[in-house]
Amino acid sequence: MSKNIGELAEAKFITECLTRDLVISQPFGDNAKYDFIVDSKQGLKKVQIKSTLKLSLPYTDKRSGKVLKQKWHFNLASGSAQKIPYALSEVDIFALHIFETNSWLIIPNKEIFPRKTVSLIPDGNSRWNRYLNNWDALIL
Repeated sequence: MSKNIGELAEAKFITECLTRDLVISQPFGDNAKYDFIVDSKQGLKKVQIKSTLKLSLPYTDKRSGKVLKQKWHFNLASGSAQKIPYALSEVDIFALHIFETNSWLIIPNKEIFPRKTVSLIPDGNSRWNRYLNNWDALIL
């Protein structure tokens, strides 16, 4: 199921790029750290796609004991055993798809690195909200 969800997110990304007249390419095989190359006005950008299906359950902060809100969570690390953040030379942009709202976070890796995760809280109180549907990061 997880592989199908990832492939569906990639198909949605291709559609979004084509509707914006962006030229995109996909590396052959699974050896690249990125999923697509987008040809933008600033040159070629390596894009890694990640997706999430639904909100997490409300959770309790271990330090404060407070019940915190639900969130969408993305794992942005590579490797199966030891999770390693994508290096700035490996990925230029993360395109994070939220299936529940059919929206995207388009975030430059330089804003994320060296983090391994990104979480978005639906009420808009998140450092990442400014990147919601930020297609200009790929166009400009």
